[in-house]
Amino acid sequence: MIGLIRGKLLQIWPEGILVETGGLSFLVRVPDGQELPSPGSEVQFYTCLLLRDEKLELYGFKSREELNLFNLLLRVAGIGPSGALKIIGAVPPDQLVQAIIAEDAVFLRSFPGIGPKKAARLIVELKDRLLAMSRDLGHKAPGGRTTKSVEEEVLAALFALGYTAAEVAGPLAEVRREEQTSEAPELLRLVLQRLGQKSRG
Repeated sequence: MIGLIRGKLLQIWPEGILVETGGLSFLVRVPDGQELPSPGSEVQFYTCLLLRDEKLELYGFKSREELNLFNLLLRVAGIGPSGALKIIGAVPPDQLVQAIIAEDAVFLRSFPGIGPKKAARLIVELKDRLLAMSRDLGHKAPGGRTTKSVEEEVLAALFALGYTAAEVAGPLAEVRREEQTSEAPELLRLVLQRLGQKSRG
């Protein structure tokens, strides 16, 4: 299994990019509209290797959040790798996860190739799975109380993006302590901001 590829960007093709590493060149399919450096630059992508039509295809993502979301989307009936790439290229992962949890079908229908039926499938097939991620980990709020639904939604989004309970516990507690917000999207944005600061630090 190829989990990550790092090397030189040789060419940018309509069907993907050509990356050279270790004397070999790999065709990597990336999200539509992906901002890429110029050929000759060093690049790194988290990858997923899939067997399609009896041939192997490598899909690449700049962040593990995008990779995790790609794998999640593939579980939805009617959404294949190409469709998942289009969705990921159209919206940040956290916004998509939050829209599914909030059952925002209008927002979901704004994505390429997503009509009313596929928007409904995204909600029906993924919402409970996302929320279960937080409940299964038995997250408790400070003082031993069960988390409020808004915090459950934020945790579900964070776990879907690939973060672990250990990684999010500190930033979530900091935001809850220092910020006054009861809205899931804003709480999610603040926690992701803290997580980004920790990774850069």
